[in-house]
Amino acid sequence: LFNSSVVVSDYAAEVDFYKTVLGFELLVQQHDTFKESRPNVFAMPLNLVNNTPHQLTMLAPPGVGFGGVEICHFPQLQGNDFSQRAQPPNIGIVTLRFPVKGIEALKARLVSCNVSIMADTEQPLGGYGNVRLISARTPNNNWIEFFEYQ
Repeated sequence: LFNSSVVVSDYAAEVDFYKTVLGFELLVQQHDTFKESRPNVFAMPLNLVNNTPHQLTMLAPPGVGFGGVEICHFPQLQGNDFSQRAQPPNIGIVTLRFPVKGIEALKARLVSCNVSIMADTEQPLGGYGNVRLISARTPNNNWIEFFEYQ
């Protein structure tokens, strides 16, 4: 796992969730505008790149420095919100999944921060064996999962 990117409408809420609720560390924060049309990491069409402000924050689990989340926001652009479709079963990338230690404490932390737990199950996970897995939704309705080896 390197990094995953997610485009959100409520930038501040998503960044706060990762920093405050999950305790992720800030790696990069950028509020900028491309001065010219050029290829970009956002997959934004070239005709929209020039002079379109963007906000980007990259966060990662504490002490890791990689395997994090890039939260992207384009305040002047509007698009379709497909977050409700991000639920199993689905074809494509549905969720971000992180290994954790102390999953019961994490679940308690999520609940204390009013984060709804979508699933709490024990199941086999390919490549890992049996795991306890919990799923939740971020403030922008993105599906996120955490698992701990049994």
